[in-house]
Amino acid sequence: MPHTNKPLTILIVEDNEGDFFLFEAYLRQTNVPIKNLYHARSLADVPTEERGIDLVFLDLSLPDSGGVESFISLNQTFPRIPIVVLSGLADEGMALECITQGAQDYLLKNELNERFLEKSINYSIERKKSLEEIRSINRQYELIGNVTEDVIWNWEIEPQRISYGKKSFLGYSDTEILSTLDWWCDKIHPDDKPHVMQKISAVVEKRQGDLQVEYRFRSADNTYQHMYSRGVILPTNNDGDRHMIGAMMNITEQKKLQEKLLAAQINFQRQITEAVLLGQEKQKEEIGKELHDNINQILASVKLYLETGLGNASLKDEMLMMSRKNILYAIDEIRKLSHSLVPPTFNGLGFVDAVRNLVEELNATSQFHISLSISAFSETELDETKKLMIFRIIQEQLNNIIKYAKAQEVRLTLAMTDMAIKLSISDDGIGFDMSKKSKGIGLKNIDSRVAYYSGEANLYSEPGKGTTLEVRLPV
Repeated sequence: MPHTNKPLTILIVEDNEGDFFLFEAYLRQTNVPIKNLYHARSLADVPTEERGIDLVFLDLSLPDSGGVESFISLNQTFPRIPIVVLSGLADEGMALECITQGAQDYLLKNELNERFLEKSINYSIERKKSLEEIRSINRQYELIGNVTEDVIWNWEIEPQRISYGKKSFLGYSDTEILSTLDWWCDKIHPDDKPHVMQKISAVVEKRQGDLQVEYRFRSADNTYQHMYSRGVILPTNNDGDRHMIGAMMNITEQKKLQEKLLAAQINFQRQITEAVLLGQEKQKEEIGKELHDNINQILASVKLYLETGLGNASLKDEMLMMSRKNILYAIDEIRKLSHSLVPPTFNGLGFVDAVRNLVEELNATSQFHISLSISAFSETELDETKKLMIFRIIQEQLNNIIKYAKAQEVRLTLAMTDMAIKLSISDDGIGFDMSKKSKGIGLKNIDSRVAYYSGEANLYSEPGKGTTLEVRLPV
C-alpha cells in the first residue's frame, strides 16, 4: 500500500463536535505523521487559501451547504488538494456521486476506524498525485503542439521533384537535403514505407483528396523521429504540371508524452478500480454479516411460537406450523446471503465446482434453465482474486437476467486458452435497444472488474432477441 512519510497538514470540515472528536481520535491512532490539523465547522469557515493543506476531509451535511454541492464548492476552492468525503449511511449515494465529481474517496462514519482511515489517506494522496501528473502531461503535450515548427514541402509530381520551405531540418544541412523523391523515401523506416507509399499512390491516382500519414523518418544522427505529413493535390496548372503541397511535423515528443500519458492514465484507472472493487467486496461482506444477525430476529420469533405452543395446548399445532415456516425461511435466507454476499473461497470446493453449484441452485429456484459448458479450464493458472472476479461477473449477469430478461433458456460458456479466458452468457429473453438504454449499475460493475485486469467486455442485445455478454481476460 502507498505510504506517506511527509508530515501532513489536514483540514477537517465537520460541524458535529462529537463526530470531530471521534475522527480526531482515530486520526491520532494512525501511523500518519501530522504537522497541522485545522477544523472548520462550515464552508464559510474554510480558509480561502491553501495554507499548505495536504488533505481535506469533508462532511456532506453542513449548516451552510449540503450534499454534492458542498464537495463541488470545496473542490473549486482547493482543486489540487485531495478531498475525502465523510458521510452517514443515508448519504452514501451522494458520497458515490462525489467520487464521480472528483473526490478521492469516501468513508462511512459508522464504519470508521484507524485502519480504514490510514489506508484512505495514503491512497487518496497517491491517486491525486496520479491525476495531477496526467494533467501536467496534458499541458506539456498542448504546449509542444503549439511550438512545433512544420517543414513545408512542395512536390512536383510529374518531374518527381520536392522542394522544402526550410533549408535544414532534422540535423540535415541544406547541401545534404536532396530534391528527389528517392532521398525522402530512403529516410522512411523500412517497416513504415509500404503503407506510406500506398497512401501516397492512392491520393495521386485519384488526383484529388488529401494525404494524412504517420511514419518514422531517419534524422541526420541516424535516429528515427516520428513524423506526421499532410498534403493536398493542387489543380493542374496551364502547363499540365501537377503539384502536392503539404507540411511535415515532428511529433516525436508528442508520441513520447502520449505513451507516458497512457501509462499514467492506466495506472490511475487501476488505482480507482482497485479501490472500487475492494470497497464493493468489503461492503458486501459487511452487509452479509449484518443480515445474518437479522436472521436472529426470525429465530427469536420461532422461539416465541414454540414457547406459546408448549404453554397452550390448543395453539400447539398452529404454533408448530408457524415455527416450521419461519425456520425454512431463515434457512433459505442464510443460504442466499452466504452465496451472494460473502466472498466465496475456492480452496476446498474449487472454482469450477463453485460455478456448477451456482448454476444448479439457480436451475432449482429460477424460472429459466441454464445450460453450462466449461472446457479446458485450468484453475492452477489463476490466482484467487481473478477467480473471485470471474465468479462475481457470472453472479452479476445471472442476477441481471433474473431481474430483467424474462428468459426461458440461458447459455453459459467458460473456456480457457494459453492467451485468454473467454466467458459468454446469453439468454433468449426480451432484450433491449442498446441505443436507447444506458448500462445499469450491474453492467458498470462488470465493466470496471474487467478493465482492472486489462480485459474486454462486450454486450449485444436487440428487442425480442435476447442479450449476450462476452468477456475476454488475459491469462
